[in-house]
Amino acid sequence: MSVDSGDAPVIESARRKRTRDRLIDAAYEVFAEYGIATATVEQIAERAGFTRGAFYSNFESKEELFFALADRENQVRFDRLEAGLTEYLPENGRISTDQISSIVRDFLGLQPDNRSWCLMQSEFQMLALRDPEVGKTYIAGEERAMTMLGDRLDELVAMVGLRFTMNSRELSTVLGAIYSDGIARVMLAGSTNPGPDTVDAVSDTIARIVQAFTEPV
Repeated sequence: MSVDSGDAPVIESARRKRTRDRLIDAAYEVFAEYGIATATVEQIAERAGFTRGAFYSNFESKEELFFALADRENQVRFDRLEAGLTEYLPENGRISTDQISSIVRDFLGLQPDNRSWCLMQSEFQMLALRDPEVGKTYIAGEERAMTMLGDRLDELVAMVGLRFTMNSRELSTVLGAIYSDGIARVMLAGSTNPGPDTVDAVSDTIARIVQAFTEPV
């Protein structure tokens, strides 16, 4: 049975996406193990089960793959935020002020693979610091992510009749830094996998900051 030629682009697109996803998955593991400077294209391709040629058919460089990975992981976390918030929103769209703390805590608890992501964040920053051109891309990506989070936080506090007393994007940057620093400190102290207690401690701090920088509308 022959395949309709009109389906060929769709099939090729799906195949290409699967290849890219496998390369990104492999890069996550390899970069976390070796760091981007030491990791090689061959290691990534081999971990994904492909050849060097397959790598370059999808990405021009390790750096391009690196930022594809960053974009995907940021989107994963934002999607989890959306899903987590939806669970707390009743049909009338109202939540209590106390629930803000619970939402923050549960959202942070949903973040996948804290250890690997902490390593990735460090790699992102080091790469950006070493290369000004990469730095521009890094900053642009961070600003997009923080703007998305800030907009969603604006909507959240508005649901309880509050508003932020500072720019929500800037507040999101502060909250993200506090969370990353908290996880990093636990890892530096010898933990290989930050547990619920760590997440609770960090999220309690973040919840207090959110409440401190809000006021009635």
